[in-house]
Amino acid sequence: MSADSWQHPLSSRIPFRLAGPCLFGIGLALIQPARADDPQPASTAQTKQLETINVSARRHDEPDYSVPISLQAFTAEDLSWRISPGQSNASLARSVPNLSFVDLGTTYSNVFTIRGVGSFMPLSSDDSSVVVYLNDVPRAATGASPNLLDVERVEVLRGPQGTLFGRNTQGGAIQIIPNAPEFKRSFSTTLELGEHGHVSTDVVANTPLADKVAVRLAVRYADQDGRIPNLSTGTRDGAVRLGVARASLLWGVDDRTLVSAMVFQDQTRSSVSRFVWRENPAFPQIAQDTETLGQWRDSGASIRLEHDFPLFKLTAVSSYQDSSNRQVFDLSDALISVAMTHRPAATFNVPGADMSSMNLHEKTMMQELRLNAPADSALQWTAGLNYFRSDFDNTTVARASPAAFSFVSTQNGRQYNRTRTGSTSLFGEANVPLAANISGIAGLRYTTEHKSASYVFDGNGNPMVVPHFDGREELDANLLTGRLGLSHDDKRGTLFYATAARGASAPGYSALSTSSPRGKLEPAFPESSNWTYEAGFKSRALAAGLDVRAAVFYNDVKNGHLVVFDPSQALLRPVSLDYRSQGAELELEAQATPRLHLRAGLGYTNGKLAHVPPQHLSGAKSGAPLPNVPKYSIDLAADYTADTRLFGLAGQLKSNVGWQFVSQRSADIKQSFYLPGYALLNARLSWQHRDWNLYTYANNLANRTYAMTGQAWSAGVNSVRPGQGRELGLGAIKQF
Repeated sequence: MSADSWQHPLSSRIPFRLAGPCLFGIGLALIQPARADDPQPASTAQTKQLETINVSARRHDEPDYSVPISLQAFTAEDLSWRISPGQSNASLARSVPNLSFVDLGTTYSNVFTIRGVGSFMPLSSDDSSVVVYLNDVPRAATGASPNLLDVERVEVLRGPQGTLFGRNTQGGAIQIIPNAPEFKRSFSTTLELGEHGHVSTDVVANTPLADKVAVRLAVRYADQDGRIPNLSTGTRDGAVRLGVARASLLWGVDDRTLVSAMVFQDQTRSSVSRFVWRENPAFPQIAQDTETLGQWRDSGASIRLEHDFPLFKLTAVSSYQDSSNRQVFDLSDALISVAMTHRPAATFNVPGADMSSMNLHEKTMMQELRLNAPADSALQWTAGLNYFRSDFDNTTVARASPAAFSFVSTQNGRQYNRTRTGSTSLFGEANVPLAANISGIAGLRYTTEHKSASYVFDGNGNPMVVPHFDGREELDANLLTGRLGLSHDDKRGTLFYATAARGASAPGYSALSTSSPRGKLEPAFPESSNWTYEAGFKSRALAAGLDVRAAVFYNDVKNGHLVVFDPSQALLRPVSLDYRSQGAELELEAQATPRLHLRAGLGYTNGKLAHVPPQHLSGAKSGAPLPNVPKYSIDLAADYTADTRLFGLAGQLKSNVGWQFVSQRSADIKQSFYLPGYALLNARLSWQHRDWNLYTYANNLANRTYAMTGQAWSAGVNSVRPGQGRELGLGAIKQF
């Protein structure tokens, strides 16, 4: 393959650079000016009162403070300043205590752990122990990060959610609820400009089509320059460009029947390098012959039917998604290779000598039928049937030179791997009144799965790999998950609860084979299961305008899906090990004054490997900390609204300040090195008057340097994935 065939698509940027401002300008030109009699924004509340957020954590709407699990919910207002358009998953993780985002830079973009439980690097497309849902539909681990555009709320549910959310929610679930169409006309457009070429433009339009039909459209374009110098190409890596489009329809058939539909497409291009030499005195720098390319495209459609019968509510959800993911990267970084071997950089700066091109493609479909008790029933229950199917293909072409890799077996040839998954499950959960203010919780889910895999490998002539291999295998699995618990609700704003839950992540086959180049079948990875014990309370009765929540937990995980980095082949190998984690969350929210809103969250997780056999080939040892899991995570936020009439101006002035802390983490299961802790300060100041909102923002105001993930290559030579530096910018929102 010639070096020209690896041309990076981010090299031509000027047309895309103009897309954001043009979209903003077109929106302004097409819409009539606002009328003088348009309604004005509501004044600030004059009483201390916290907003109530209704969530669907138990598959029916209820206030978040009445749900007997540890969760955190964010409204659109919260997300507007907390979430960076190009860093949505990382921004969300820092806002939720005990939620960690495993930022690998490429390949897998939706990888989280909660309380230390999760797939630290998914072994296959569906191997994610914390699942991200968009309107009840699971997103692919290999797909684009869901962009938090025009959303009503985001719910982060801690602990196993296998009873109601289903397969592989061993550590928890993240539910994203977009704004539904409304029966009124509205239009808004947003333009944001910042440092390092940041451009972001949103357009949201809503209109009724008939008395009972409404539609909504949301579009986003965002662009960000790279910041990491590439000494080999003279460019800067780390650029991110994304485009999002989502259209939804709402049809109120009659008083008892509601139909909603949604189609979407997410696209992301990134040149974020996964290997940046950590010990470099001029960090961050890279020396890679070809810019890293990550290119994701997710398209999907879903339809939802809700009908109220006299004795229950029926919900039917059907979905289809098509996800593609292309990754091109240099297997050897000259800076890292020189540090390891002390040989000249020219030995490794050979264009096309060490390269990998991965093309991942997955098609999924889901059908769920769910029954719920009426909203006014004392006995609340949910029961349902779910079917899920995944067709996944991975075509990888790689070559590795002897100069950089002296005994590579897997990175010389072409792999074509296919996995097929069919999953059917029955589930149910009930909240049963037992005595005055006391309820019992009981839920169970039975899942049966069939998986098949085929691995085809064609060598490129390297003597370390076989010329050809073709193998097929399959497995069947039965998974049992559920929850038992008790709760006490005094009906005055205080809830106590205790639960025991069993979670599971299904067995399967790796997307990338390390065995087929040696002429062997890829062994299946086993089912991972866990028992989680949790106790907590939630109270709004301690003081006016104060919400206090606390929970303690203990996780016992068997055959956790972990990985170990193999520097000889520049890839991650699967390893299944037991581990345990214990800890707590404390969250406070206060409406301190009618104008001042405060929020604080503290997470503590102490996770360690357990029952590791002596001299394990992975290098792991019992008692070693879990990789990429901080012991402490803190989120502090303050919102203040001032009446600008005090300064002789119309409108309102609003300030948002957030401070987030993540403590040090072990980079891998071998404790090769630790990623230092870091703290970020973010702020936003906005002026709101009638239909205008003008704001300035600062992300990572102190410009802290920090690392998201890391790999150990040899003694004293390590690489990391750097986090995002400081970004200052301005924005404007116009509503019509």
